[in-house]
Amino acid sequence: MPLPLPELGADFVEDRAVIFEEITGKRMDAVELGKVFNKIARVPMYLNQIVLHTMVSLTADPWEGFSLWQQALGDQGAYEQWVKLKPVDKVIVEHLASKQPISLFSAEFSAKVTKLLGEEKPYSPQRIQTAVNRMVKNMVLAPKGEAGEYEIEDRALEIYVAARIARLSEK
Repeated sequence: MPLPLPELGADFVEDRAVIFEEITGKRMDAVELGKVFNKIARVPMYLNQIVLHTMVSLTADPWEGFSLWQQALGDQGAYEQWVKLKPVDKVIVEHLASKQPISLFSAEFSAKVTKLLGEEKPYSPQRIQTAVNRMVKNMVLAPKGEAGEYEIEDRALEIYVAARIARLSEK
């Protein structure tokens, strides 16, 4: 179960922009950096990494740093974790990363999984539960608040998959 952390506000983001300016002599747009912070689920460690990637890129654009950070992330654990998932696991993780309201154990989601995977044998809620249980055991997913609700355990994987979905939908 994730440990709840205190909310970091605009002052944290502005502080990162000031540090960036002190080190590089370039001004970073704190509003845009705040948008990046929201996109990465307000994880301070990730924002610090993005600011470092922005410094290395010789630009003051936080979105450029975000892009470089995503590439580095993809080259590391999140991508490696993604490619090791079974096809049904990928459908489940994509569903959770896209924050869709449909239950993992609904007839509608079962039909969606069956169609996406091109399976002749329908993916019943029981088969989906088996996949979810395996991913919980492997620490890919974690139960959250309500019974039957799950979230992606690793924030880096969640961000990687959400960005992957966004890239695919742009094509």
